[in-house]
Amino acid sequence: MDIKSDFDGGYEDVTGVSNLALLERVKESIGILKTLAPDYEFRTTAIAEFHSEANYAKIAEIVAGAKRFFIQKFKDGENNLTQGLLHELPKEEAEKFAAIVRQKVPTVSLRGY
Repeated sequence: MDIKSDFDGGYEDVTGVSNLALLERVKESIGILKTLAPDYEFRTTAIAEFHSEANYAKIAEIVAGAKRFFIQKFKDGENNLTQGLLHELPKEEAEKFAAIVRQKVPTVSLRGY
């Protein structure tokens, strides 16, 4: 399941959608996966303009106790609506963020780096 950002404004920043009911459904889905799904993963695509160490600390709380978490490399391309406006997070930063999440999730990996 894709976790766009934290729930303290980050989700709205990344998605451009301000909908509390939708955010509650995302939270419910996370809880269902963590308690009932036999196999699952959570992931966040790391975007330099939206994610920070503080943001990842909040994401770590959201996914605490999960089986796996991946930090995915953002890839800009000609089919992106935001082409040229958003940027990938350097690998060194992604590794710092992975260390933060690892405090709450045993298996954290980088994807696409």
